[in-house]
Amino acid sequence: MRKTGIYKITNLSNGKFYIGQSRDIFTRWKAHTISLSEYSNESVIRMAFAKYDLRTQVSQSGVHGNFHFEILKTCPETDLLEMERHYIQELKPDYNVQLMGVNPVFPKRDSQKSQYFIQYHSYHKMGYYPGESDDDSITTENVNYWIFTKKRIAINMLGASVVLIFGAKPTNCKFNRYYLWSELTIEDVQFDENNRTYIVQGIENLLNEPLDITDIEGFDHFRMQCGNFAYGLQSMKNKPFYQEKIIPLIKSNKIRHVIGYNKWIDNFIDREERAYESKNNS
Repeated sequence: MRKTGIYKITNLSNGKFYIGQSRDIFTRWKAHTISLSEYSNESVIRMAFAKYDLRTQVSQSGVHGNFHFEILKTCPETDLLEMERHYIQELKPDYNVQLMGVNPVFPKRDSQKSQYFIQYHSYHKMGYYPGESDDDSITTENVNYWIFTKKRIAINMLGASVVLIFGAKPTNCKFNRYYLWSELTIEDVQFDENNRTYIVQGIENLLNEPLDITDIEGFDHFRMQCGNFAYGLQSMKNKPFYQEKIIPLIKSNKIRHVIGYNKWIDNFIDREERAYESKNNS
């Protein structure tokens, strides 16, 4: 059963712990512990898992390896940020503070309301698909996607929505195509002092399949407004196309069935390759 609330992950070897909030705690734990290895360093808690030999994916409360996973409090989704703030202030968790710099975990309350962003992922530039992994145990329910940004706006992004747009050029297609890929609800913001980079993460909600939005009326203007998506993480404030077109598409096309994430990507690739092969043969 889905649990919404505040959770605690304690390192039994040294007593240090992490406090988090989630709309779906068990799914969040799966994301925290997916594909762990001795080199996992995407966040401070995953570095702790790597150092203290947790290698299994966790989906339930209890002791797993050297760590104890527990739910501190269940609460309505609307209370998550306030409750997380309360527990962090009261308990002062080691793993929340170490990489956070000057306490960006406590942004102004009213800055959390109705924040919308986009992040662009270019296959041509990156060379891989979002969240792509060789681990076939990853499903559309627990795929993990981190956003790395140097923009200080990340400090106030807890609770925000980030829509991922994926750009790629299918074989036999002359120009780049743009696809709605997923929506990420931000539940964790950390700061890597070494690289001066914010690490933004949360629960990713995929679509039934990536939606090609390239030819939707108004998209070219929207893309130009966004600097051809060259600016990285961007606020969608005062972007009518996002409100009028993107949000309805996201809401009406959220995935309903759990399948392997690699299979989900393969289905998308096959669909696009067939589509442009048939266009060129017609």
